[in-house]
Formats: sequence, structure tokens, C-alpha cells
Amino acid sequence: MGDPSSGANKDLLFRTGIILAAAIMVIGVVMAIATAQGWLTGAVGAEADDAGSSEGVIVEAADNASEEQASSGQGSDPEARAPSASENDATPMASTGAQDGQSVLGESTDAAAKPPQKAWQCSFSIECTDIFDHWDELASDKASVVPANGVMLSSSPIAFDEGATVFDVLKDACSRTGIVLEHSGGLFGGACYVEGLNGLREFDCGPQSGWTFMVNGVRVNHSSSDYRLANGDVVVWSYSCG
Repeated sequence: MGDPSSGANKDLLFRTGIILAAAIMVIGVVMAIATAQGWLTGAVGAEADDAGSSEGVIVEAADNASEEQASSGQGSDPEARAPSASENDATPMASTGAQDGQSVLGESTDAAAKPPQKAWQCSFSIECTDIFDHWDELASDKASVVPANGVMLSSSPIAFDEGATVFDVLKDACSRTGIVLEHSGGLFGGACYVEGLNGLREFDCGPQSGWTFMVNGVRVNHSSSDYRLANGDVVVWSYSCG
């Protein structure tokens, strides 16, 4: 007969081996599951990061687009868009202050060629009607320069800058209408004297004849280059025969 204790030992060793093998298998499975879970968690986290980055880029792009629209004056509201070129062209121009059917003397009606608007305005005219009462004294070669109604320039509104003198306005009016202005003086700031307008000169109708001017109905005894106009003044240049 064999030794019963020897058989028991072999059986114990066999059982212990099976238990160890089972334990190793369980540990391997647990480690495999843990590894798989870690990889899955990392992949999900990476996808979340990528999604967050993409969303950040989209949000940043939208913010940049909003800033560009705000800086250019164009919002999402179609009513708030910038005006088109045709709309800008429709902007009303400043009034010249003249009556209907009139324009400020010498100013172009072409908007593209219109000079800057001047601040002040006066009524301006040139006449020589006094000659008709002294016609026999008029030089024979001057009859052709006297208008039939005695008016060289009918009353017209003319614009000027603040500080302009009567002579400044006369010179501007003559330049714009083609009336020939003859004068002396004015050098180095001296007083100007008007000798002739449109060919009608002093002494052409008597020894005391010549050009004078009135402002608001009052004859002025100063040089026209010394008299500064005010807004709304009425200026009349007249040829007086004395």
C-alpha cells in the first residue's frame, strides 16, 4: 500500500495550482479592463477638448465678425446699414438765402462747380439814372455806354465774407458780371477811388460828376475800401452829376 499522506499532498498542490492560475487570470482580466477604461476615458477627453477648441474658434470668429460690422457701421439690422452713394447724393444742400427764382450774384448753379457758401449777404446794384437829367452835359462819346434804363446792374443778392468792404464787393461783382472797373489808390493799404464803371468815368457828365455809393439809403463820404459791410446791407452805386 502507498503512503496516504503523499497522495493528500499531491492533491493539495494540484488545488493550489488551480487557484493560483485562476487568480492570475482574474488579475489579468481586471488589468485589461482597467487599461481599456483608461484608454476610453482619454479618448473621450481628447474628443471633448477638440470639440471645445472648435467651439472656441467658431465663437471667436463670430465675435470678430461682429466687431468688423460694428466698426464699419453695419449691424445685423438691415435698417442700420450705411447709406449708399445715391442716398448721399440726395443730401439737401444749404440754402443760399436768395428769393425763389434768384441766385446769389456770380454763384454757379452747378452743384459740382459751386464754390463754398459765404456767410453774409447784401443787396447790390449799380445805376446812372442821374445822367438823364443832365444829358446835355454828357460827353458825346459816352452816350453808348449809358443803358436805356440807366441801370448797369439791377439789385441782386451777393454773398461775401465777414469783414469785406464795399470796394471788395464791388470788385467781386464787376469781376463776375464783366463790368469794367477803373480805380486808383489801394497800394500798401491806401484808400481806393473808383474812377469809372463800364466806360463811364468821372467828369464825363459835368465837372462835378463821378461815382458815389450809398449804404441802406445813406450816402457815405468815406472811401469804399474803408467801409466794412454788415450782413443784410443794401448797397447802391450811383453816378452823380453833382
